Amino acid sequence: MVPSGREFMFQPRAPGLEAPAEPRVETVTLPTAATAVAVAVAAGAMLGGYTAAWWMRRNLKKKRAPKRVAGLLKLRPEKEIEYRQLHEHTWQEVMQTMYENNMRNFSVFLHKPSYQLFSYYEYIGSDYEGDMARIARDPVVKSWWSFCEPCQEPLNWHGSPPSQGGSGGGGDNEWWATLTNINHCGAWPVYFSDRMPDPDFQPPKVHDLKTPRAGHSDTGRKSE
Repeated sequence: MVPSGREFMFQPRAPGLEAPAEPRVETVTLPTAATAVAVAVAAGAMLGGYTAAWWMRRNLKKKRAPKRVAGLLKLRPEKEIEYRQLHEHTWQEVMQTMYENNMRNFSVFLHKPSYQLFSYYEYIGSDYEGDMARIARDPVVKSWWSFCEPCQEPLNWHGSPPSQGGSGGGGDNEWWATLTNINHCGAWPVYFSDRMPDPDFQPPKVHDLKTPRAGHSDTGRKSE
């Protein structure tokens, strides 16, 4: 064991002698406290860097780019005010169901001259068909749709609307006609909120809880 001082006695035996040779003093340089700390910090930084790189490689492999979905239909001109008012009071339960089934960033845009509605969202799950089916079966979502559908005019649809279980007549008929993505810059979305609703989102008005899940007797509410 090396003494705490910086000098210690080293006594080698000379060949063929019983008594030890004359002791000599050797100097051993031990690291100062500052040097030891610096070395420890450097080692920790290096280890931390390797750990961070390993974590990023492991988790980025699991992360997938979202599926981008866009749809198109027409807004009935005489229903524009009602449709806008409905979406100023979007039911929180509908948003929650969409969130739970991996829909993010759902948005609707209106082209006023043609009264075309354009919808867009990003899907971040792994079972798109299953999640969309769960949304379509949700009774509160279907109730919400029953208020929106009279304001909308699908491009190609026959029979009962989705809120009543209609499928549009089969084939490629869809309430929201699916649009084909022609171009995208290739970047992932900058950030998805890990909370619902996004704490940074400021809606036109406070989203209402107006369904049986919220303790109300009515299953919906028309625009005010």
